[in-house]
Amino acid sequence: MKLNIFQRIGIILGVGVLFYISIDTLLTKPVNKESATSVKGHFNNIERFKLKNKVSVSYNLFIQEKNGFYKILPEWIDCFDYQSFRNEVKKGQLIEIFIRNNNGLRPSTLPVVVSIMANNKDYLDQNCINQEIKKEKGEIPLFCIGFIIFGGLFIYIKTKIYSKNW
Repeated sequence: MKLNIFQRIGIILGVGVLFYISIDTLLTKPVNKESATSVKGHFNNIERFKLKNKVSVSYNLFIQEKNGFYKILPEWIDCFDYQSFRNEVKKGQLIEIFIRNNNGLRPSTLPVVVSIMANNKDYLDQNCINQEIKKEKGEIPLFCIGFIIFGGLFIYIKTKIYSKNW
């Protein structure tokens, strides 16, 4: 069995996406306040954001001085002390947000939060974020390479079986 043009394009696109994810993960650098941009403003709101039928949860943080939002990424959600933030930070209170300067291959227009300071407390643990980044650097590229190898073997075996039957 020969692969038609659409199957070939699908395979190429799939492998491309997996390589993109792997490269993005490997290029992600640890976070710290020195390599981030500080934004001060008055807290307005925080929204829990969840795609329909997905387990991925993130938060959109709004300040009164800006129309847009600041994103707390889903992969860092365990590093965010949401309950304490909700209980201790009130609307109109001055907060300081640190925004990542380098988003890797993600759009630079997405302001990714690496720290939220209020009441002399950091509600987003940078050590935790850096542990998550380190863990992802080991797991995600291996998963993508394994998926590519498994998929390649599956396609190879399937084409061999079909070619013998015809």
